[in-house]
Amino acid sequence: MVRTEIRENRIVIDDEMTIFTAADLKSIFVERLSGNGDVELDLSKVSEMDTTGFQLLLLLDRELKKRQKNLHIRGVSEKVRAVFALYRKEEVLGLAIDD
Repeated sequence: MVRTEIRENRIVIDDEMTIFTAADLKSIFVERLSGNGDVELDLSKVSEMDTTGFQLLLLLDRELKKRQKNLHIRGVSEKVRAVFALYRKEEVLGLAIDD
């Protein structure tokens, strides 16, 4: 089970976001879709991220937008920042990234 802290619509991920944790993360993200309001995601403690983890963020963002909600990313680890830079997606997604 992936290490997370969840309070209402705020999720803190204290683990990796890789193919090995994807199923657990997807379940957590899907549960948040039915909640009220935007989703806040703290990625400052993410120890590793691969393409699968990045794709999960795209999925969450897309599904939230379908529901007129937004994804707000608060805190970004160096591993996450490197993946975002690799795909050059920070501004394309319109995600609010605050350190």
